[in-house]
Formats: sequence, C-alpha cells, structure tokens
Amino acid sequence: MTRLKMVTLHMIDDYQRKLDQLDVLESPVGKWAIE
Repeated sequence: MTRLKMVTLHMIDDYQRKLDQLDVLESPVGKWAIE
C-alpha cells in the first residue's frame, strides 16, 4: 500500500469517527458512501 493511500485511509477513518460523534444514525450511511 502506498503512503498516500495509507494517509487517505487514516483521514477517512478520522472523518468517520467525527461523524459517529456528531450523529450516530448517519454513521452507517457515511460508511456505505465511502465504500
């Protein structure tokens, strides 16, 4: 895996964590959108 991809995945994971804190109901929707 490239360094850029690892950083991108980390940013997505961090962003997803913020979504979980903001609105638990929208969390699964965000995960589906990313995938």
